[in-house]
Amino acid sequence: MLDNKLGLSEGLIIAVIPAAGYWFAFLYELGYCKYFDIPVSFVEVGLVNILISLVGILGLIGLANIYANAILFLFKDIPEAIKSALLRVSVPTLFMAGYGLVAKLSSFFIPLIVITFPLIFIEFILPCFAQRNVKGYLAKLEAQKKIDLEHDSFTDLIAKKMSKGSALSILLVFILSFVSYFSGGYNAKGQTDFIVLTGEKESVVLKMYNSYFIAASFKRESKSVSAEYKLIPVDENLSIFKFEKIGPLQPNGL
Repeated sequence: MLDNKLGLSEGLIIAVIPAAGYWFAFLYELGYCKYFDIPVSFVEVGLVNILISLVGILGLIGLANIYANAILFLFKDIPEAIKSALLRVSVPTLFMAGYGLVAKLSSFFIPLIVITFPLIFIEFILPCFAQRNVKGYLAKLEAQKKIDLEHDSFTDLIAKKMSKGSALSILLVFILSFVSYFSGGYNAKGQTDFIVLTGEKESVVLKMYNSYFIAASFKRESKSVSAEYKLIPVDENLSIFKFEKIGPLQPNGL
């Protein structure tokens, strides 16, 4: 069944699953580290990360399959021209939403204004001017869509060079990669429970790398964490730590 839909043989699917698990787990860890400005060289992916990634992705695909039918049912009576315009606007909007879950509001509104708002104007308002000789708003959208279809876009040229299954496979990997990366950043932004190393000056453990804690000093009042990190051997601190609810933390520096 899979090879008919995606153009992949069973052997290739078996070989791809571990690689896909590693890739999505890596992107998740990368998104987590990016939020705290931890260098990419400290991204570490283990077997547990890969298994969690695969289970999460399979669950996400299952939920998407369930909700897709409901969404298609709700959209069945919407004119095709409007559905096409909504699709073209929704994809970058979803990217902006994912970015907004991780970024500060100030940095979120810039791409929203630069990308999403112009797309809404192009898809829903510009046809009113470009097709001013056509009567009716829906007819204007249909006329503009017909003109757009006469010219091949970059994605159209790529799609013609590959099978439908290959195109769907690439699209699926692209979407899941996006979800994995921003899920890591969102988890870092919303995490509340951390390991706190006690001593002369408290430090919060942001993640582990091999047999080291990646830790930084922090302020409880402002929930801000320092941008200066230190590697602390785990064996030397097993008896001097607490697990506390001190987050969510902001990587603002001290």
